[in-house]
Amino acid sequence: MTCAVQALDLLTPNFEDGDSIIDAGCGSGYFYHSLSKRLSRFYYLGLDATPELIEIGRECLPKFGLPEEQLKVCRIEDFRGAADHVVCMNVLTNLDNYHKPLERLLLTARKTLILRSRFRIPLSTSMFKISF
Repeated sequence: MTCAVQALDLLTPNFEDGDSIIDAGCGSGYFYHSLSKRLSRFYYLGLDATPELIEIGRECLPKFGLPEEQLKVCRIEDFRGAADHVVCMNVLTNLDNYHKPLERLLLTARKTLILRSRFRIPLSTSMFKISF
């Protein structure tokens, strides 16, 4: 089972048609494909600090229904806004200091925050769901 499938399994019970989803650390926005296969109506916003990855998504995803303006170059801690659901997969582990981004994720999510990260002690990969 991929982390995208795991995240969708955690997201689906709290999801209502028309809910908004922020994919924090979205890369090129690949998670949008997983969402669009399982959910009918939703607003997706992808955020990533790497301009090159966002540009790939802006070039490729409009033909699958995602407007390019819904992929933004932005560091997690600099984002201001809110969404019903926030998903952050495999990002926090790669940051020198995850405290401010984690605080911003908690402040951004109205219903659900789904985090997937690799923790050093014990060395394992875990997925967490926090519901508000």
